[in-house]
Amino acid sequence: MKCEAVNGAQQVFGIAIFLRAGGAVPVSMPWGAGILDALKGRTLDGVMVNVDGGAQLNLESTAPHIVLSNKLWLGHLYLLVMNKRTWDRLARRDRDAIQRAAHTAYAVPGAEMDRSLVSQRAELEQRGATVRIPDANKLERWTTTSAYRKFQDKWVKR
Repeated sequence: MKCEAVNGAQQVFGIAIFLRAGGAVPVSMPWGAGILDALKGRTLDGVMVNVDGGAQLNLESTAPHIVLSNKLWLGHLYLLVMNKRTWDRLARRDRDAIQRAAHTAYAVPGAEMDRSLVSQRAELEQRGATVRIPDANKLERWTTTSAYRKFQDKWVKR
């Protein structure tokens, strides 16, 4: 993949950095029809996006070859992200409240979102997309190639 649409939030989470490490050349684009036009015009080679966002733009009509995994990126849950220095400055009651909320979020909507992945895949295939689910070896290869954990750890320590 030569190009990757990256929005501001993804840059905050370091996605652009590990995409570069994986061989992509990330570009920043506003979310909208321009992404679909760039795919059609072949000025954009791919998009890393959560499933509902891709469906919102009907990306599979132009980019019908999809790699789908709930292990590539936690885009299906909204993340509260802060570095360690900020976390350490929070009052204990605030850290506890955030941890309780995270536990609930992963236990309730996270499980439902995982179940909905099956129906989202079926819908993409009905629309004519070819959907691949990478096996554990391919996911591990991406983890190693992109070194995303290293970038996440570095960001957390800031």
